[in-house]
Amino acid sequence: ASAGSDTHSAVNANYLSTFYTKKRFHTDFMDRIRVGDYAVGGIGPKMMIDGNPMGSQIEYKDGMKLNIRVDNFHKNVWRPDTAYELQVWTDEGLAYSSMFNGKEAQELTLEVQKRKFYRVVIEDLTHKYRVLVGNPIWLDKEPAAEATEA
Repeated sequence: ASAGSDTHSAVNANYLSTFYTKKRFHTDFMDRIRVGDYAVGGIGPKMMIDGNPMGSQIEYKDGMKLNIRVDNFHKNVWRPDTAYELQVWTDEGLAYSSMFNGKEAQELTLEVQKRKFYRVVIEDLTHKYRVLVGNPIWLDKEPAAEATEA
C-alpha cells in the first residue's frame, strides 16, 4: 500500500493498493507492481483489453474489447446506504457509467475506441470521493515496423 493525500494536508495511509498474484510472496507482488497490473482503492478490479491487463501499453486495433469485472469490495471500505458508480474513463472523458451496489460482482464488455487510455474508477456518490482508481491500459504503442524483403 502507499500513502498520500488529495487535500494537501497530512499524508495518511488510509488507501489500499489492490492486486492479484498466484502466490503470497514478495517477488510475485513486485512483479504485478512492475507491470502496473493493480489499482489504488478498496475494491479489486480486473480490467483487460484483448487479454492485456492494467498497466499494459498496446497498439490500438479495430475490434478490440475491453473487459472489466469489479468485485472484492474490502469490508472496511464498503458502506451501507451508499450510492456507488462504476465509471470507465479515457483521455476524452467518461466513456461509460452505471450504478454498482458493491455487494455483487459487476462485469461489462465494451468495444474499444481509438483513445490514448482506458481506466476504471468507482465513485462514492453519497460521500463524494473515489473509492477506486485503476491503473490505465495505454493504447499509444507505436505499430511495429514491417519487415521488408530484400
